[in-house]
Amino acid sequence: MSKTTMRFSSGASLCRPARLGVIAEPRLGNHPYSYYSGSLLQLGGLASIWNQHGLRRFGASSKPNHCFTNLMTPEEIAEEDAKNPSKYLYYEDNRAEGGHVVGHNNFECEMYEKQYAAALEDPEAFWAEQAKGVHWFKPYDKVLEADDIRFPKWFVGGEINISYNCIDRHIDAGRGDEPAVHSVSAYTGAEKTYSFIEMREQVGRLASVMKKKFGVKPGDRVVIYMPMIPETVFAALACARIGATHALVFGGFAAPEVANRVDGCQPKLILTASYGIEPSKKIDYLSVIKEALTLCERSPDAAKIPKLFFDRPELDGDLRASAEFTEDPTFFDMATAMEEETEVAPAESLPANHPLYLLYTSGTTGDPKGMVRDHGGTSVALDYCFNATYDFHPGKSFFGAADLGWIVGHSCILYGSLIRGTSTVIFEGKPIVPDAGILWKICEKYNVHNLFISPTATRELMRVDNPGDFVKKYNMSNL
Repeated sequence: MSKTTMRFSSGASLCRPARLGVIAEPRLGNHPYSYYSGSLLQLGGLASIWNQHGLRRFGASSKPNHCFTNLMTPEEIAEEDAKNPSKYLYYEDNRAEGGHVVGHNNFECEMYEKQYAAALEDPEAFWAEQAKGVHWFKPYDKVLEADDIRFPKWFVGGEINISYNCIDRHIDAGRGDEPAVHSVSAYTGAEKTYSFIEMREQVGRLASVMKKKFGVKPGDRVVIYMPMIPETVFAALACARIGATHALVFGGFAAPEVANRVDGCQPKLILTASYGIEPSKKIDYLSVIKEALTLCERSPDAAKIPKLFFDRPELDGDLRASAEFTEDPTFFDMATAMEEETEVAPAESLPANHPLYLLYTSGTTGDPKGMVRDHGGTSVALDYCFNATYDFHPGKSFFGAADLGWIVGHSCILYGSLIRGTSTVIFEGKPIVPDAGILWKICEKYNVHNLFISPTATRELMRVDNPGDFVKKYNMSNL
């Protein structure tokens, strides 16, 4: 059996079999959602690594000239290994005779070529067709307004709400009792599934609390700094439901990074939780928030920003907030506020170009820059993308083993899966805790059809379970 290389980096390369699904992405200014290619790559990497154990689904890049494997001879592999032993990961290529891995920028896919050509030739007609896949409160008047190519406007005159498209339209279609969110914590052992109806209850009541108690209105910004728990999903969808623009911050960031985001978006409200958990410690999110607000340079009254927090009940109360915060008049308990609120806020009818979220760059080359996505373009592009790329449909289940604070969390775990009516797994944990079988155990239990995992986590799994012994213990027939 031959060995084939897979490279993982900012311009990662993945194996690309003849059979694949990809999206057509027109060039800058000609598409409603310039999709970050990294969030479409990782499934193929993991599946390739365990290819010899029966996993044969491969991911694909959203960009036509991005991320394919270069074939190398055994001699070239040996030479590269001698130079840098850790540069490449390998898998045994034992596909059926006649199968092949296609080299860099050299692949054929009739579906991709047709759709990509159609999107380039007439982007307005192409995206108008895709826009039929989502619910509009008010039809748009014009598909694209590109008088200023730097800031093209999509679906001008239309009104929409991505929260409605992720929740209510599935209930309206008679799928309200189907699972929407599966929550799993490897640290606390907590597991819970929410149906679309149950999720609407949680999201709608939280949205009412935000509106009535804190005066949040369309256009206001809300910072979300929370761990990988279902309440984080509810928080983002509640913001979208009432037209607030959320800035969902990676839960692993420390106070200075959180302060940068607060300074950048000037939030009306901060949504957070009492604690997050790492394998060897718990993280006091409320202390991080409190410190962050003292570090803000462009928000002189940052300390006065109200903080609505989810007080975690797990581990026999060990994750409960301390009196320092429960007695602080700027901190408010989320459960208490929601118990007092019975109204399930309806989804607001919003202009298609209304800002949905702000996602900030890392800040490694200067201050973090906020990237803005809107309701209309994001809804249409994700609905199309996750149909064409991952084949997301009602009745299927997606597991994104990543953080909601990154673009893959926003696009795949949160909006992309739910807008398609696919249930999504929210996982608090690491891929090797308590052992290297945790991901496969979740895949079996929740009948996962599509799995996302980062290259970093893939390397860790290979280090701990290179032969794939753990994956053999579980039923992966749906994956």
